[in-house]
Amino acid sequence: MQESGDTPGGEDVTPVAPGKERTMKKEEREKATTDTHRPARPLKYFKDKNGEGWLCDKEIDPKRDLGEQGCWRCEDMAFPTGGR
Repeated sequence: MQESGDTPGGEDVTPVAPGKERTMKKEEREKATTDTHRPARPLKYFKDKNGEGWLCDKEIDPKRDLGEQGCWRCEDMAFPTGGR
């Protein structure tokens, strides 16, 4: 039986009074958390022979050209390595 304010999917749509905080049921909070996120594919950071950082698929051959294997130069990305 559906309780007042609950949708058939279990989401609470009851209005919240000003100054009050809406809380999630434990089951819904666990479904909504991001700490269980798994990346689409494993990535790994490599440095080439010139010391440049690259973000690559984990299983690449670090002895071969990183750019040819589809790696991204960290210098070209929005989050270059620090310390410069």
